[in-house]
Amino acid sequence: MEKVISILSGNLELIAPIVLFILGIFIPKEKVFSLGKVAGQKLPKSVTIKMAEYLDSIEQGLLEATHNGDKAIVSNNQVSDAVKKVKIDLGLEESVSKKME
Repeated sequence: MEKVISILSGNLELIAPIVLFILGIFIPKEKVFSLGKVAGQKLPKSVTIKMAEYLDSIEQGLLEATHNGDKAIVSNNQVSDAVKKVKIDLGLEESVSKKME
């Protein structure tokens, strides 16, 4: 036990990933998603708007990027769909099912 403590005290940057890994094993996936949704709902609107601006910048950078390898790994549609899903999770856009109601 002392050996583990001495290793961790010398490498403090390892503590957070180890703790998150252990929590990830024991906490059910549904619980984590619900915690994420609650945290997203409590964010101030100004923060979510700023996050949306960053997401738009990242999306544009990915869509216009020049590739130095296999461009078929991720298509532009996959990037757009992933960004749209994140925006829906943040409450910046309505999902298609909510728009139809």
